[in-house]
Amino acid sequence: ADLMKIAIADLNNASISLEDRQRALQELLILVEPIDNANDLDKIGGLVPVIQDLNNANEEIRITSAWILGTASQNNALVQSQILGYGALARLVKMGYSTSAKEAAKAMYAISALIRNNVNGQEAFTSENGNAMLQVVKHPILGIQANNRFSCDEISHFCSTY
Repeated sequence: ADLMKIAIADLNNASISLEDRQRALQELLILVEPIDNANDLDKIGGLVPVIQDLNNANEEIRITSAWILGTASQNNALVQSQILGYGALARLVKMGYSTSAKEAAKAMYAISALIRNNVNGQEAFTSENGNAMLQVVKHPILGIQANNRFSCDEISHFCSTY
């Protein structure tokens, strides 16, 4: 948890360089893989700055932030609920429309992890008009590359069973 606190302190430092911000996010990405660390992320103040970075002007920062949220929320009802409670799903759906295939794919990854086995997440996805985003993403010309369609198909499946 000490390493997580250091990375979070860096994220909360307004004068941090872009490179150091990305380094702190990369460290968090690794540190939230164990479920206990993922569960502690909000307790120690890390979830809010990661969610705020979904709006960062830098694409790589947004991508890494979405990746962290997806990793932390995989099969983790507590973290799913926390992320949904902060309203991050709306921003992730918007990221799904990105013209950057890499950004859209990480948004899909995070969305998939958030709504997996989570009825509240599936309802929120529907409320955010996520199905419309999926139609754009699945479009053969406008959409993401075929190798990134798994999350998209998985999300469609979750929402069709809901």
